Amino acid sequence: MPRKRKSGISKISSRGRDAKIPRNQEISAHAELRRQQQVERQRVLRAETPLQAPVRLEKQATLQTTRRAIETPEQSQVRRTNNADMQTTRRRNFMRNDCIYDCI
Repeated sequence: MPRKRKSGISKISSRGRDAKIPRNQEISAHAELRRQQQVERQRVLRAETPLQAPVRLEKQATLQTTRRAIETPEQSQVRRTNNADMQTTRRRNFMRNDCIYDCI
């Protein structure tokens, strides 16, 4: 199966091209800055304040608890099987992608 193409912002703007650093050349300060910028972007996208985050998390936990309380044992087994399959697929993809960068 071919890999999904990523829409690189570096191809679109010179600012993105200048900011792009290959991850194998990235130092820990760059990695931390990238993570902080990503967290900030996600926070802005969700448009929530730090006080709203715990409320959202509590609401999600309540909804999940309610859904799981009403599911049958068969539905629970199907959910667990699907989750295990999904995690296995993610693990394989991670290992394959990790090998691609390490093997170069």
